[in-house]
Amino acid sequence: MSFGGTAQQLNTDEPAHWVQDGEDFVLTVRAAERRDALRPVVWLTAVAAGILAAGLSASAGSGTQVALGLATLVFATVAFVQYYLRLLGAARLVTLRFGPQELTITDGDRPPVVRPLSAVTRVLIAHDGAPARIRTELAREQFSWTIGDLYRHNTIAPFVDAVPSALRGRLTGLGLVGGTVTQRRVRVSEYRSRRH
Repeated sequence: MSFGGTAQQLNTDEPAHWVQDGEDFVLTVRAAERRDALRPVVWLTAVAAGILAAGLSASAGSGTQVALGLATLVFATVAFVQYYLRLLGAARLVTLRFGPQELTITDGDRPPVVRPLSAVTRVLIAHDGAPARIRTELAREQFSWTIGDLYRHNTIAPFVDAVPSALRGRLTGLGLVGGTVTQRRVRVSEYRSRRH
């Protein structure tokens, strides 16, 4: 863990590290929201490409099964490539600053969101591989980013450092319960209110 500095822009090939800045614990990570990439145009383009492929296959004399198989393959390929490229285009630096009294979320160029730390009802961090993501829930708001979808690795690689013990103490002091578990080789840290 990196403590004693301030949050700085990260090399995109390096995992996200926690930084202690005074009494604040700061995590800066390159991430994106899935909804930025899952626009209707992605599905419409993929469906159109699948239909075109099926039509060309059928007009070339292929059977129905071959045409449907080709349509499915083209649909899946076009949908995945568009999703991935749109996700890369939407990626930006996201900073979560857990202070003693406030949580400040900075999401790219958007204005920072500052909320009382006591409003936090859930913090979830999947640290490793393609499932890597961050989700923060407050009384009436939810923030969620994907990290692992931006990287394609054949192995489960760590992207987000473990939650610092002092921050774990701060979250449990708010009445949140939880901790870190490993499921299918992926570390997941989750803290949530008992009512949640």
